[in-house]
Amino acid sequence: MVPAYTKTMRDVILNGIVRDVGNSNFMFAGNEKDLTPFGQRILDKFSPELEAYGDMRFSELTITHQKQLSS
Repeated sequence: MVPAYTKTMRDVILNGIVRDVGNSNFMFAGNEKDLTPFGQRILDKFSPELEAYGDMRFSELTITHQKQLSS
């Protein structure tokens, strides 16, 4: 479950693509520039959404965006 009031869209996406970060601990503390090539490709696919909503808290996102991130 996403900590809806403390995590942003960017936090949720990074948590899902970074190696050795569990799907529920939201402990990513690295640099996005240090992602693997695979991780960077995934991040690039979310580029339009991250540009528009990346710093919004999960609870502030539309239900549609929340479902996209949670699946």
